[in-house]
Amino acid sequence: MHLKKAVIGGFLLTSTCAFPNHDGNDAQGLPYLHPRLRTIRSNTGASISFTEAGKAGICETTPGVKRYSGYINLSRDAHMFFMFFEARQDPHNAPTTLWLGGGPGSLGPCGAPPKNWLRSSHSSIEPGSLNPLTRIFENAWFAGVTGRYPVINDANKVGTTQAAAKVDWDAVQAFYDALPKLNPRLKSRHFNLWTVSNGGHYGPTFFRYFYDQNTKIINGKLRGQPLAFDALGIINGAIDTGIEVNQTVYDYMKFANSMPGGCQDKIKACRATNYSSIADSTVCVQAVHMCNDNVGSPYLNANPRNMYDIRITADTPPEPDYLTPFFNKASTRKALGVALNWTSMSYDVYCAF
Repeated sequence: MHLKKAVIGGFLLTSTCAFPNHDGNDAQGLPYLHPRLRTIRSNTGASISFTEAGKAGICETTPGVKRYSGYINLSRDAHMFFMFFEARQDPHNAPTTLWLGGGPGSLGPCGAPPKNWLRSSHSSIEPGSLNPLTRIFENAWFAGVTGRYPVINDANKVGTTQAAAKVDWDAVQAFYDALPKLNPRLKSRHFNLWTVSNGGHYGPTFFRYFYDQNTKIINGKLRGQPLAFDALGIINGAIDTGIEVNQTVYDYMKFANSMPGGCQDKIKACRATNYSSIADSTVCVQAVHMCNDNVGSPYLNANPRNMYDIRITADTPPEPDYLTPFFNKASTRKALGVALNWTSMSYDVYCAF
Protein backbone atom coordinates (compact mmCIF):
# COMPACT_ATOMS: atom_id res chain seq x y z
CA MET A 1 0.00 0.00 0.00
CA HIS A 2 1.64 3.26 -1.10
CA LEU A 3 0.13 5.40 1.64
CA LYS A 4 1.52 3.07 4.28
CA LYS A 5 5.00 3.51 2.85
CA ALA A 6 4.60 7.28 2.95
CA VAL A 7 4.03 7.43 6.64
CA ILE A 8 7.24 8.79 8.20
CA GLY A 9 10.80 9.50 7.47
CA GLY A 10 11.09 7.74 10.73
CA PHE A 11 8.79 5.30 12.38
CA LEU A 12 7.78 5.69 16.00
CA LEU A 13 6.25 2.47 17.23
CA THR A 14 3.88 2.35 20.19
CA SER A 15 4.23 -1.07 21.68
CA THR A 16 1.87 -2.36 24.32
CA CYS A 17 3.88 -5.35 25.41
CA ALA A 18 3.62 -7.26 28.67
CA PHE A 19 6.55 -7.92 30.94
CA PRO A 20 6.87 -9.37 34.42
CA ASN A 21 7.32 -7.19 37.49
CA HIS A 22 10.86 -6.26 38.40
CA ASP A 23 11.95 -4.39 41.51
CA GLY A 24 15.27 -3.06 40.23
CA ASN A 25 14.28 0.61 40.33
CA ASP A 26 16.88 3.29 40.95
CA ALA A 27 16.58 6.26 43.28
CA GLN A 28 14.78 8.33 40.61
CA GLY A 29 12.14 5.66 40.10
CA LEU A 30 13.59 4.55 36.79
CA PRO A 31 13.40 0.80 36.29
CA TYR A 32 16.48 -1.16 35.39
CA LEU A 33 18.31 0.40 32.43
CA HIS A 34 20.35 -1.77 30.16
CA PRO A 35 23.98 -0.61 30.13
CA ARG A 36 23.81 -0.11 26.33
CA LEU A 37 21.38 2.80 26.74
CA ARG A 38 22.41 6.44 26.53
CA THR A 39 20.17 9.14 28.00
CA ILE A 40 19.34 12.57 26.60
CA ARG A 41 17.10 15.23 28.13
CA SER A 42 14.06 16.88 26.60
CA ASN A 43 12.98 20.43 27.42
CA THR A 44 9.55 19.01 28.25
CA GLY A 45 11.00 17.52 31.44
CA ALA A 46 11.16 14.01 30.03
CA SER A 47 14.27 12.04 29.17
CA ILE A 48 14.99 9.50 26.44
CA SER A 49 17.18 6.47 27.07
CA PHE A 50 18.15 4.79 23.82
CA THR A 51 20.52 2.61 21.85
CA GLU A 52 21.15 2.18 18.12
CA ALA A 53 19.93 -1.36 17.56
CA GLY A 54 20.76 -1.20 13.88
CA LYS A 55 24.45 -1.30 14.72
CA ALA A 56 23.88 -4.78 16.12
CA GLY A 57 22.53 -5.93 12.75
CA ILE A 58 18.85 -6.30 13.64
CA CYS A 59 15.60 -4.63 12.58
CA GLU A 60 17.22 -2.33 10.01
CA THR A 61 20.41 -3.18 8.18
CA THR A 62 20.18 -0.86 5.17
CA PRO A 63 23.54 0.95 4.94
CA GLY A 64 23.31 4.50 6.30
CA VAL A 65 19.82 4.07 7.77
CA LYS A 66 19.71 4.42 11.56
CA ARG A 67 17.33 2.67 13.92
CA TYR A 68 16.91 3.52 17.61
CA SER A 69 15.12 1.84 20.52
CA GLY A 70 14.75 2.61 24.20
CA TYR A 71 12.48 4.39 26.64
CA ILE A 72 10.73 7.74 26.84
CA ASN A 73 10.69 8.56 30.55
CA LEU A 74 7.79 10.96 31.04
CA SER A 75 7.98 11.01 34.83
CA ARG A 76 9.21 8.98 37.77
CA ASP A 77 6.49 6.37 37.24
CA ALA A 78 5.70 6.63 33.53
CA HIS A 79 8.06 5.03 31.00
CA MET A 80 7.30 4.11 27.40
CA PHE A 81 9.32 1.82 25.19
CA PHE A 82 9.82 3.10 21.66
CA MET A 83 11.41 2.10 18.38
CA PHE A 84 12.38 4.64 15.74
CA PHE A 85 13.35 3.82 12.16
CA GLU A 86 14.76 6.39 9.78
CA ALA A 87 13.41 6.39 6.24
CA ARG A 88 15.47 4.58 3.64
CA GLN A 89 14.97 7.37 1.11
CA ASP A 90 15.85 10.98 1.98
CA PRO A 91 15.71 10.31 5.75
CA HIS A 92 16.59 13.89 6.72
CA ASN A 93 13.47 15.34 5.06
CA ALA A 94 11.02 12.45 5.24
CA PRO A 95 7.87 12.73 7.39
CA THR A 96 7.36 10.79 10.61
CA THR A 97 4.67 8.17 11.16
CA LEU A 98 3.45 7.07 14.56
CA TRP A 99 2.26 3.44 14.58
CA LEU A 100 -0.30 2.28 17.15
CA GLY A 101 -1.08 -1.42 17.50
CA GLY A 102 -4.54 -2.86 18.04
CA GLY A 103 -5.96 -4.56 21.09
CA PRO A 104 -6.12 -2.52 23.19
CA GLY A 105 -2.88 -3.92 24.50
CA SER A 106 -1.45 -5.38 21.32
CA LEU A 107 2.03 -4.79 19.95
CA GLY A 108 2.02 -3.53 16.38
CA PRO A 109 2.89 -6.76 14.54
CA CYS A 110 -0.12 -8.66 15.95
CA GLY A 111 -2.49 -7.22 13.37
CA ALA A 112 -0.11 -6.96 10.44
CA PRO A 113 1.47 -9.65 8.26
CA PRO A 114 5.20 -10.05 8.99
CA LYS A 115 6.10 -9.21 5.37
CA ASN A 116 4.58 -5.76 5.88
CA TRP A 117 6.36 -5.19 9.17
CA LEU A 118 9.54 -3.18 9.33
CA ARG A 119 11.65 -6.27 9.34
CA SER A 120 11.03 -9.97 9.46
CA SER A 121 13.04 -12.24 11.72
CA HIS A 122 15.76 -12.86 9.15
CA SER A 123 18.78 -10.62 8.63
CA SER A 124 18.33 -9.72 4.96
CA ILE A 125 16.81 -6.40 3.88
CA GLU A 126 13.01 -6.58 3.60
CA PRO A 127 11.82 -4.56 0.56
CA GLY A 128 8.21 -4.57 1.81
CA SER A 129 8.96 -2.82 5.08
CA LEU A 130 7.06 0.30 6.10
CA ASN A 131 9.96 2.74 6.11
CA PRO A 132 11.16 3.30 2.53
CA LEU A 133 9.72 6.83 2.40
CA THR A 134 8.93 7.69 5.99
CA ARG A 135 10.44 7.59 9.46
CA ILE A 136 8.61 5.11 11.67
CA PHE A 137 7.98 5.84 15.34
CA GLU A 138 6.45 3.27 17.68
CA ASN A 139 6.07 3.93 21.39
CA ALA A 140 4.38 2.29 24.35
CA TRP A 141 1.17 4.23 24.56
CA PHE A 142 0.02 3.02 27.95
CA ALA A 143 2.44 4.20 30.59
CA GLY A 144 2.80 2.16 33.75
CA VAL A 145 1.70 -1.14 32.29
CA THR A 146 3.84 -1.76 29.22
CA GLY A 147 6.89 -0.77 27.32
CA ARG A 148 9.60 -3.22 28.36
CA TYR A 149 9.67 -1.62 31.78
CA PRO A 150 8.07 -3.42 34.70
CA VAL A 151 4.82 -2.29 36.23
CA ILE A 152 5.78 0.30 38.83
CA ASN A 153 2.55 1.77 40.06
CA ASP A 154 -0.96 0.68 39.13
CA ALA A 155 -2.10 4.27 39.63
CA ASN A 156 -0.29 5.13 36.39
CA LYS A 157 -2.33 2.72 34.29
CA VAL A 158 -4.23 4.41 31.51
CA GLY A 159 -7.77 3.09 31.07
CA THR A 160 -9.51 5.48 28.66
CA THR A 161 -8.79 6.46 25.09
CA GLN A 162 -8.79 10.15 26.02
CA ALA A 163 -6.23 9.62 28.79
CA ALA A 164 -4.07 7.48 26.51
CA ALA A 165 -4.13 10.22 23.86
CA LYS A 166 -2.72 12.74 26.33
CA VAL A 167 0.06 10.36 27.43
CA ASP A 168 1.01 9.57 23.85
CA TRP A 169 1.00 13.23 22.85
CA ASP A 170 3.36 13.97 25.74
CA ALA A 171 5.65 11.19 24.48
CA VAL A 172 5.55 12.49 20.89
CA GLN A 173 6.37 16.01 22.09
CA ALA A 174 9.23 14.75 24.25
CA PHE A 175 10.61 12.82 21.30
CA TYR A 176 10.42 15.72 18.85
CA ASP A 177 11.93 18.10 21.38
CA ALA A 178 14.90 15.78 21.91
CA LEU A 179 15.23 14.85 18.23
CA PRO A 180 18.02 17.40 17.51
CA LYS A 181 20.13 15.67 20.17
CA LEU A 182 19.32 12.27 18.71
CA ASN A 183 20.05 13.25 15.12
CA PRO A 184 20.15 16.98 14.26
CA ARG A 185 19.84 16.28 10.55
CA LEU A 186 16.24 15.00 10.87
CA LYS A 187 14.44 18.24 10.09
CA SER A 188 10.94 17.31 8.92
CA ARG A 189 7.97 18.01 11.21
CA HIS A 190 5.42 16.36 8.94
CA PHE A 191 3.44 13.84 10.96
CA ASN A 192 1.16 10.86 10.25
CA LEU A 193 -0.63 8.42 12.52
CA TRP A 194 -1.37 4.85 11.42
CA THR A 195 -3.15 2.18 13.39
CA VAL A 196 -4.93 -1.16 13.02
CA SER A 197 -7.94 -3.10 14.31
CA ASN A 198 -9.20 -1.49 17.54
CA GLY A 199 -7.32 1.58 16.42
CA GLY A 200 -10.50 2.32 14.50
CA HIS A 201 -11.74 3.61 17.86
CA TYR A 202 -8.70 5.30 19.35
CA GLY A 203 -6.94 6.38 16.15
CA PRO A 204 -9.42 9.20 15.42
CA THR A 205 -9.48 10.21 19.10
CA PHE A 206 -5.70 10.38 19.26
CA PHE A 207 -5.48 12.29 16.01
CA ARG A 208 -8.12 14.80 17.07
CA TYR A 209 -6.41 15.39 20.42
CA PHE A 210 -3.01 15.71 18.75
CA TYR A 211 -4.42 18.15 16.20
CA ASP A 212 -6.15 20.29 18.85
CA GLN A 213 -2.99 20.48 20.98
CA ASN A 214 -0.90 21.27 17.93
CA THR A 215 -3.27 24.11 17.01
CA LYS A 216 -2.78 25.59 20.48
CA ILE A 217 0.99 25.45 19.97
CA ILE A 218 0.75 27.16 16.57
CA ASN A 219 -1.51 29.88 18.05
CA GLY A 220 0.89 30.51 20.94
CA LYS A 221 -1.46 29.17 23.61
CA LEU A 222 0.70 26.18 24.48
CA ARG A 223 4.44 25.54 24.48
CA GLY A 224 5.69 22.69 22.34
CA GLN A 225 6.96 21.49 18.99
CA PRO A 226 4.54 22.41 16.17
CA LEU A 227 3.87 19.60 13.68
CA ALA A 228 2.41 19.50 10.17
CA PHE A 229 -0.34 16.88 10.13
CA ASP A 230 -0.62 14.88 6.92
CA ALA A 231 -2.72 11.73 7.38
CA LEU A 232 -4.56 9.36 9.69
CA GLY A 233 -4.49 5.76 8.43
CA ILE A 234 -6.65 2.92 9.77
CA ILE A 235 -6.04 -0.68 8.67
CA ASN A 236 -8.91 -3.14 9.14
CA GLY A 237 -10.43 -0.79 11.71
CA ALA A 238 -13.17 -1.71 14.18
CA ILE A 239 -15.27 1.42 13.71
CA ASP A 240 -19.03 0.92 13.35
CA THR A 241 -20.59 -2.41 14.26
CA GLY A 242 -23.86 -1.36 12.65
CA ILE A 243 -22.43 -1.60 9.15
CA GLU A 244 -20.10 -4.56 9.67
CA VAL A 245 -22.63 -7.38 10.19
CA ASN A 246 -25.92 -8.53 8.67
CA GLN A 247 -29.27 -7.40 10.06
CA THR A 248 -30.01 -10.56 12.09
CA VAL A 249 -26.69 -10.55 13.87
CA TYR A 250 -26.85 -6.79 14.30
CA ASP A 251 -30.32 -7.00 15.88
CA TYR A 252 -29.06 -9.54 18.41
CA MET A 253 -25.98 -7.47 19.18
CA LYS A 254 -28.12 -4.36 19.54
CA PHE A 255 -30.47 -6.18 21.93
CA ALA A 256 -27.58 -7.53 24.02
CA ASN A 257 -26.13 -4.04 24.12
CA SER A 258 -29.25 -2.27 25.39
CA MET A 259 -31.25 -4.92 27.29
CA PRO A 260 -31.57 -4.67 31.10
CA GLY A 261 -28.35 -6.03 32.54
CA GLY A 262 -26.78 -5.86 29.09
CA CYS A 263 -23.60 -4.32 27.82
CA GLN A 264 -24.55 -0.68 28.41
CA ASP A 265 -25.81 -1.35 31.94
CA LYS A 266 -22.61 -3.23 32.74
CA ILE A 267 -20.52 -0.36 31.40
CA LYS A 268 -22.44 2.16 33.50
CA ALA A 269 -21.94 0.00 36.59
CA CYS A 270 -18.22 -0.15 35.88
CA ARG A 271 -17.95 3.60 35.41
CA ALA A 272 -19.80 4.17 38.68
CA THR A 273 -16.96 2.52 40.59
CA ASN A 274 -13.74 4.14 41.77
CA TYR A 275 -11.56 1.56 39.98
CA SER A 276 -9.78 1.17 43.30
CA SER A 277 -10.66 -2.27 44.67
CA ILE A 278 -10.93 -5.89 43.65
CA ALA A 279 -14.71 -5.55 43.81
CA ASP A 280 -14.56 -2.60 41.40
CA SER A 281 -12.34 -4.58 39.05
CA THR A 282 -14.76 -7.50 39.17
CA VAL A 283 -17.63 -5.24 38.09
CA CYS A 284 -15.57 -3.96 35.16
CA VAL A 285 -14.38 -7.43 34.14
CA GLN A 286 -18.02 -8.53 34.06
CA ALA A 287 -18.73 -5.65 31.69
CA VAL A 288 -15.87 -6.70 29.41
CA HIS A 289 -17.10 -10.29 29.24
CA MET A 290 -20.74 -9.29 28.73
CA CYS A 291 -19.90 -6.91 25.90
CA ASN A 292 -17.32 -9.13 24.24
CA ASP A 293 -19.34 -12.34 24.44
CA ASN A 294 -22.69 -10.91 23.39
CA VAL A 295 -21.93 -7.80 21.35
CA GLY A 296 -18.48 -8.45 19.85
CA SER A 297 -18.33 -12.23 19.45
CA PRO A 298 -21.52 -12.63 17.34
CA TYR A 299 -19.87 -10.53 14.67
CA LEU A 300 -16.73 -12.66 14.71
CA ASN A 301 -18.73 -15.90 14.71
CA ALA A 302 -20.92 -14.79 11.81
CA ASN A 303 -17.98 -13.65 9.71
CA PRO A 304 -16.35 -16.44 7.66
CA ARG A 305 -13.31 -14.29 6.85
CA ASN A 306 -10.14 -13.90 8.91
CA MET A 307 -10.39 -10.88 11.22
CA TYR A 308 -6.93 -9.66 10.18
CA ASP A 309 -6.87 -10.64 6.50
CA ILE A 310 -10.15 -10.89 4.59
CA ARG A 311 -8.41 -12.73 1.74
CA ILE A 312 -8.43 -15.91 3.83
CA THR A 313 -11.06 -17.71 5.87
CA ALA A 314 -11.28 -17.62 9.65
CA ASP A 315 -10.23 -21.27 9.95
CA THR A 316 -6.98 -20.78 8.01
CA PRO A 317 -4.07 -21.89 10.23
CA PRO A 318 -2.10 -18.92 11.55
CA GLU A 319 1.34 -18.16 10.25
CA PRO A 320 4.22 -19.37 12.44
CA ASP A 321 5.11 -17.07 15.31
CA TYR A 322 8.57 -15.84 14.42
CA LEU A 323 8.39 -12.66 16.46
CA THR A 324 8.19 -14.00 20.03
CA PRO A 325 11.30 -16.19 19.88
CA PHE A 326 13.15 -13.49 17.94
CA PHE A 327 12.40 -10.69 20.41
CA ASN A 328 13.17 -12.94 23.36
CA LYS A 329 16.61 -13.99 22.14
CA ALA A 330 19.29 -12.71 24.49
CA SER A 331 21.12 -11.09 21.58
CA THR A 332 17.96 -9.26 20.43
CA ARG A 333 17.14 -7.98 23.89
CA LYS A 334 20.72 -6.81 24.30
CA ALA A 335 20.60 -4.98 20.98
CA LEU A 336 17.28 -3.32 21.88
CA GLY A 337 18.53 -2.34 25.31
CA VAL A 338 15.83 -4.23 27.21
CA ALA A 339 16.19 -6.50 30.21
CA LEU A 340 12.82 -8.25 30.27
CA ASN A 341 11.01 -10.73 28.06
CA TRP A 342 8.54 -9.68 25.37
CA THR A 343 4.96 -10.85 24.87
CA SER A 344 2.65 -9.78 22.07
CA MET A 345 -0.35 -8.82 24.21
CA SER A 346 -0.73 -6.94 27.48
CA TYR A 347 -3.86 -8.11 29.24
CA ASP A 348 -3.26 -5.42 31.88
CA VAL A 349 -3.95 -2.88 29.16
CA TYR A 350 -6.85 -4.88 27.76
CA CYS A 351 -8.57 -5.15 31.14
CA ALA A 352 -7.84 -1.51 31.97
CA PHE A 353 -9.83 -0.49 28.91
